[in-house]
Amino acid sequence: MRYSIILAAMAAMTAQAEVRVDKLELKGADEESKKAYFAQPIRLWGTGKFMTDPAERVTLVSMSNAKTAFVFSLNGKLTADKRWSTTIGMLKPSHANWFSSSFFNFEVDKITDKECGAEIMNAAGSPESGSFIVRFTSPRLQADLKITLPDNDDKLLLEFTPKVAKPTEPNYRIDLLCYPGSYGGSYAAGEKLRRREAMTPVRLLPQTGSSYRLTPQDCWVLFYDNYFDIKDNRGEGPCAFLFNPKEAVRVDINVGNYACLSRLWYPINQPAFLILWDFNGWSNDAAKDYLKKMKIEF
Repeated sequence: MRYSIILAAMAAMTAQAEVRVDKLELKGADEESKKAYFAQPIRLWGTGKFMTDPAERVTLVSMSNAKTAFVFSLNGKLTADKRWSTTIGMLKPSHANWFSSSFFNFEVDKITDKECGAEIMNAAGSPESGSFIVRFTSPRLQADLKITLPDNDDKLLLEFTPKVAKPTEPNYRIDLLCYPGSYGGSYAAGEKLRRREAMTPVRLLPQTGSSYRLTPQDCWVLFYDNYFDIKDNRGEGPCAFLFNPKEAVRVDINVGNYACLSRLWYPINQPAFLILWDFNGWSNDAAKDYLKKMKIEF
C-alpha cells in the first residue's frame, strides 16, 4: 500500500512550546468517516478511494512539536465479537524507515498482538509532551504500549507493559521492523541498489542474511543504507533504536537487503523501555556522529 501524506493537522508545528496530539477515527463504508477522511490531506488508498469493508477500522494519530511530526496508522477489522484487531504503522516523518504498516509487534506467553483486541486511550498533548496508549487485551493478557513525544525533541519514547495471568513462558518478545533509508521502489526493483548496514556503539553489522546477537555494549542500533544516503541526494535518512541491556534478556538483529528486523526478549510481566529515532533528512554520517556522541548511563 502506498501512502501520500501531507500533514495539515501537523502543520501546526509552531514556535509555541506545545506537543499537539490529534486522532481521527475512520469506519469502513461510513459516509461521515468518508467525509472526515477527504477533509484531511492524508490519502491511504489512492486518489478518491476509501474503505469499502464495513468491518474495517482505521485510526490516524499524529503527534507534533516545534521540531518534528509523527503520524501513526492503526489499521484493522472488527472481529465477530466486535473486538478491533489492529497493526501499528509509522507513516511519518519518513515513508520508509519504521514500517508504515506494522513497525511494532509482540508475543507474550504465546499470545501475539494479532490475537488481541485493541483500543486507543489517553491521546493528549501538553507543553511537556504528547502521548497515546494502545491497550491490547485477550482473555489472559492486558498489554499497554505507550508512545510519547517530548517537547522540543525528535525521538520517541516507547513503554510496553504486559500483564499476563498465570504465565507459562519466562520471557516475552518485541519485534521492531524497519526499511532504512528507502524501500528502493519495491523488493525487486531496488534489490541490486540497496546496501543495508547497521552500526552499534562498538561494531558494524553488515548485511549477511544471518542474525546478530547483541552484547551489553550494543545498546543502540543505527540502520542505514549505503546507497540511499541523503549526502548523495538519495533516500530519506536512517533510523535507530536504543534499549537498556540491563533489562533485556536477549536481542537479535537481522540486517536484510529489504527489511531489517530487531527482536528483543524481556522477562515476563516486566515493562520494556525503548527510544526510537527517525532521522528523516539526515545523512548517514550525521546520524552516526549524533549517536556516537551520546552519553548513556543505565
